[in-house]
Amino acid sequence: MSFLPAQNYSLFALPAYYILSLYPHVYALNLIRAATNGQWDNANPRSTLWDETMKRIVPKETYACFERAEGAHKNGMENFPLFATALVLGTVAELPSQTMNAFAGMFLIVRALYTAAYINIKRGKISLVRTALFGLGMGLCISSIGMAANKVMLSD
Repeated sequence: MSFLPAQNYSLFALPAYYILSLYPHVYALNLIRAATNGQWDNANPRSTLWDETMKRIVPKETYACFERAEGAHKNGMENFPLFATALVLGTVAELPSQTMNAFAGMFLIVRALYTAAYINIKRGKISLVRTALFGLGMGLCISSIGMAANKVMLSD
């Protein structure tokens, strides 16, 4: 008997992942607003002029954390299509619900740990933890896609 539900809840992981990927951006904005007395160029937040201004007025450590948080956010958004593809293909191929639920849950946990590592690990060999978590997450997606492809191939 499995502790995972018989129903397939895995597609609910899509909005959960999207929110998880937005968190670092919100965190980064709060860091900068706190360091600049509420200043933020919302009209052109990616301008090089604003970036140069932040580098000048924000403490170096705070700016570095801001950059890591923004990097975690961008990485999350960049990896959303692969995760969504793995979930959709697994669902269309009718992989077992327990398999899909386990995949979705494990991926969200790995990505939450990855995000925390991305924001908090500042340098050195310990940053390899982040790399390992990234690889594990990608491996989970590739595995799910492979299982879906095998099931479709064998069903013909």
